[in-house]
Amino acid sequence: MKYCENCRALCESDCCSICESTELREVRPDDYCILTECAEDFGGLLKYTLADMDIPCALMPFGNGARSAFGLNLGNYRVFVQYRDFETSKDVLDQLTYDPTEELRKDLLENEEKWHINGKFAQKRMRRKLKVAED
Repeated sequence: MKYCENCRALCESDCCSICESTELREVRPDDYCILTECAEDFGGLLKYTLADMDIPCALMPFGNGARSAFGLNLGNYRVFVQYRDFETSKDVLDQLTYDPTEELRKDLLENEEKWHINGKFAQKRMRRKLKVAED
């Protein structure tokens, strides 16, 4: 695995995918590597989650210059972890960002026949529950 000192990014090829630099070197265990870019609130959550696991991380604010011109927080962070903790941190990130939407969608589609209830049965049950007289 190669390491770009400009971007602090891990590279699989001989060229950095971020800055396109070809001046890469072999990564060392103590090199800080970019894990993700995220919003401020999620960055804080990730930082404390990693700290609970004794994984040191560094958050670097980034954003556009207009926000800093007005003295506002940049609002986003780049999260860096040491290479030796990169895979574990990546797993933690995956767990925090897990989105079950596709699994739930698949489950709904598999059980489509259960969506609809017989009209008369449903009406009778609802009348009983709501204590409504029949028309």
